[in-house]
Amino acid sequence: MSRFVVSGIGEDREMVSTRERALEIFSSIADGVDELVVSGKSYSPEAAEAIRDFFLKREINKTVLSLNIADSIARRPEKEALASLQHLCDCFEEAPKLESIDISDNALGAKGVLVAKKLLSNKSEQLKRVSFRNNGLNYEAMKVVAEILLGDAKSSTLKAIHISNNLLESAGAIEASYLVEKCPSLEEFEMTSTRVGREGSVAISKALGTCSSLRTINVSDNTFGEEGAEALADVLKECDSLEYAVIRDLSVEDDGMILLLDALCESAPNLKVLDISTNELTEDSAEAIARMLKTKKRLEKLIVDENELGSDGAKTIADALDKELHKNLKEVSLEENAITADGAREIGKKCSDLPSLEKLNLNSNSIARDAVDELAELLENVLGDMEDNLSDDEDEDNED
Repeated sequence: MSRFVVSGIGEDREMVSTRERALEIFSSIADGVDELVVSGKSYSPEAAEAIRDFFLKREINKTVLSLNIADSIARRPEKEALASLQHLCDCFEEAPKLESIDISDNALGAKGVLVAKKLLSNKSEQLKRVSFRNNGLNYEAMKVVAEILLGDAKSSTLKAIHISNNLLESAGAIEASYLVEKCPSLEEFEMTSTRVGREGSVAISKALGTCSSLRTINVSDNTFGEEGAEALADVLKECDSLEYAVIRDLSVEDDGMILLLDALCESAPNLKVLDISTNELTEDSAEAIARMLKTKKRLEKLIVDENELGSDGAKTIADALDKELHKNLKEVSLEENAITADGAREIGKKCSDLPSLEKLNLNSNSIARDAVDELAELLENVLGDMEDNLSDDEDEDNED
């Protein structure tokens, strides 16, 4: 695979303003390049037009498989930014091999989506991956995205859709669901931090239910609640190919999480990563976590941070850990769970027997210093940072 990458972001971002500088940047590009990363610099309309003409002359559009033009119009007035983006997109109107497009971090909104229309149109039978992270998409823009990507096609070949960090809300999630339900081969779906509420979570979950090959689901930092959890649980029950489930910060609490975990007990035999942090879970959810653990011999990461499991919950999880069954488990994270010394000792002992464990995170709990020292000796290099641990008794002593 031939790859060409433009680098330079953050404070060192280059503002490329002239044709000459634009052509200098791309002068070393090889013929037949199939992965092109044009992100990390900010291009003026003049520079972007030069890039367009250069790419067309070299017929880059005919060979490229993967195109990344994320974060390529930063710090420019809207009119300039849209003109630049249009030039960068237009040269890939005819791109017969293009399978992956990343247009993230470009503050598109509906206007930006429309100027990218030539890039996105008429590719429903070839595109495999699209990324629209942090594009300022509201429901109107999401509707345009779905309409352009689908066109007149009855289905899409998309395998990955990434639409995180946008302004979708429930209305936008409903628009996204119309696209998702037309993607029978979908394997990855990412929709984090999009302000989606219960109505939208139900709609997107039902759409995901039509995708039988899902390997990755990440819908974190939205407000699913129990209603959304119930709809998502119906999906998870059928996800036999699922490997990564990031369902943190969904406001599902114990009742909703128990539904989700019990659904995973019936499916996902190859689950590798499960993150259920920040869902206000108590020891009531620990039993469901334990049940799920007993069905997941390939699990590599279990992340249950920022909940309220307490020591009883930690002990319940510890009892479910088995050195033979969980020989692939590399990370267990129970940060900020109101766990005291007794619970920490139990989880530490069981984790010390896990042959592949690389990290146990128990920071920001209420573990006394002597227990922290015991854990450090028992787990040596495996124990994560424990600086933010202080039992209630020690706290009172320090105040005296």
